[in-house]
Amino acid sequence: MDGTPTIRPSGSFNAERMAAKIQKAIKGIGTDERAIIEVLTTHTNSQRQDIKQKFKTMYGRDLADDLKKDLGGMFEDTCLGLLVPNYQYLVDCLYNAIKKDLNVNCIIDILITYHNWDIKDIKQRYAEKYNEDLDIVIANQFSGDFQRVLRSLLTANRSESTDIDGELSAKEAKLLLDSGMKILGTDEDQFLRILCGYSFPQLSAIFSQYSKLAGHPIETAIANEFSGDLLTVFNGIVMIANNIAYYYAVRLYSCIHGMGTDDETITRILISRSEIDLEDIKDAYKKKYNRKLTDDIADDTGGDYKKLLLRILSPL
Repeated sequence: MDGTPTIRPSGSFNAERMAAKIQKAIKGIGTDERAIIEVLTTHTNSQRQDIKQKFKTMYGRDLADDLKKDLGGMFEDTCLGLLVPNYQYLVDCLYNAIKKDLNVNCIIDILITYHNWDIKDIKQRYAEKYNEDLDIVIANQFSGDFQRVLRSLLTANRSESTDIDGELSAKEAKLLLDSGMKILGTDEDQFLRILCGYSFPQLSAIFSQYSKLAGHPIETAIANEFSGDLLTVFNGIVMIANNIAYYYAVRLYSCIHGMGTDDETITRILISRSEIDLEDIKDAYKKKYNRKLTDDIADDTGGDYKKLLLRILSPL
């Protein structure tokens, strides 16, 4: 599932020099936003944590607190997001999505696009910071089949084998076809078991077999059988089984070209995928929409916020 990042480790990394550079950028009258952007986008998250620690050692202050005094708006939010440890950033995003703005798409993004070990780490860190079991939080916040899907994904027990069983693919494809043709309605249990349990390579093979049996893609069946959040999460799993970069390209396009710009989601995706597969997402965006993601981001944002996003997408 991993691919090509945009942000890579700095080969000549010196935490003390970078801490001093940021201190100079925010000290006195005026702020050197360009210098801040350069430091944050030319170092990995791990290196940024070292810079934070060195800044506190050298100046006796928290870097995040100092930036808050000098910055504002989405530029500030994005800078601060880049300073949060990777998993903790996702934990905080989940907390806000569940407890504050009920951003279902954010919850789905995180639970369907990360490895089992990522989800386990996120659950542990969520419990440590917020003193709540994420599974219980999800159970209390949601209901019905969508709740069951989220709780299944939270077990972090999806197969991650790269092997594909052709006989199994045919068998499960037939079960999916039969499950969607029941006289008394769709057998949601079969869809949940298959889509939330098998590895993505195996799912891709199952969906291919389904298309041959049914004469239409699995997306058609899902659109006919499900609606709302359940439709969203199942569609997402199908897209990821085929190409995770394509999934995020579609998500970003909707954030940019929907009703108003969804800055929160754009920022989250760019920050969280910058060291995983953001370069692949850019390529998938270009292939699907015949447009550059950098151009669309530039057209839809402004100021230092735009400059920061563009540097995350294409660091120097």
